[in-house]
Amino acid sequence: MKELVFLGTSATAPTKDRNVPALLFKYNDKRLLFECGEGTQRQFLFAKESILRLNYVFISHAHLDHWLGLPGMLSTMALHKKPGKIVVFLTSELHDFAKRFLYEFENERLDIKLEFRKIKEGVLVSEKDFKITAVKLNHDVECYGFLFEEKDSWKFSKEKLSKFGVKNIAVRELLEKGSISVLGKRVSLEDVAKQKKGLRLFIAYDTLGEGEYINEIPYDAVLVHEATFLEKDKQRARDTWHTTAREAGRIAELRNARLLILTHLSARVKDNEKFEIEARREFPNVLVPKDFDRINLLKHK
Repeated sequence: MKELVFLGTSATAPTKDRNVPALLFKYNDKRLLFECGEGTQRQFLFAKESILRLNYVFISHAHLDHWLGLPGMLSTMALHKKPGKIVVFLTSELHDFAKRFLYEFENERLDIKLEFRKIKEGVLVSEKDFKITAVKLNHDVECYGFLFEEKDSWKFSKEKLSKFGVKNIAVRELLEKGSISVLGKRVSLEDVAKQKKGLRLFIAYDTLGEGEYINEIPYDAVLVHEATFLEKDKQRARDTWHTTAREAGRIAELRNARLLILTHLSARVKDNEKFEIEARREFPNVLVPKDFDRINLLKHK
C-alpha cells in the first residue's frame, strides 16, 4: 500500500470545505502524518482512519496552523491507550515548548510511548524499506520539507534463474551479495533480475518557490507542494514566503516530477480548478485534491 490521504488542504485558516494542513501517508503497515493542524484528529474520523495506528508525525515549522491539532490528538491517543510507539519530529523552536506543554501540563495523563525529536537536515528515519530525510525550505521561520525514499528492489525472472541454475537458498544469497558462483560460473543480480526503482516522494509545505531545496527534489519523484496563491497574487506570495500554483508547476517541470500534487490552498480561492489550470501552464500532470481525497501512488509508477 502506498496511499496519500489528504485530511486538510487549506492554508492558514479552515473553510467550510477545507481544514488546515494534514496529510496521512499509508505505506504498507506504516502510518506517517505530515502536519497536524487544528481539528486533525476529527478529520481522521471522517476519513475512517485511526490515529492509534500512527508511527511518525512530522511538523514542518512552528506556525500554528501546522501543529495546533497535535496536543489534543496525543491526549486522545493516551485516552485510548495507543499501542506501540509514536515519534514526533519538531523544529528546534517548537520542540522544547511542545515537550514542556505536554509533559508538564498533561503529566501522567499522557501515558503513551511518545518520543519527541528535533528536526535537523539529513536523515530522520531509517527503516528496512525506506528512509526519510529533512530538507530546509525557504520560509520566514525554520521550516523543512521531507523526502521519502523507498529502497530499490529486484524482480527475478524465473526463466533466467532456471537458465543460470540459481535456486532455493542461492536466490537469497544472490540478493544479499549481488553476485555468487554457480556451477563454476559467476552470476550477478543483473543476469537474472531487473531492478525496480523505489518510490520517491517529496513533501514541501510553506516555502518560497525558489531556493536550494529545489535541487534536493529527486528527478521522477511524486511532488506534493504548497500552492498558496494564484499568479495574480504573486507579490503577496513573495511577501509571505509562499509559492504560487504556477511556480509549483515550474518546479515540477524543472525536476521532471512524476506527478505534482498541490495543497495548502488559499481560503480566498474556492475553486481548486483555478490552481490546477495555472500549474498546468508549466507542467501537465497535476492533481489538486480536496479534503478526504485519496491518491493511490501505485497507479502513478
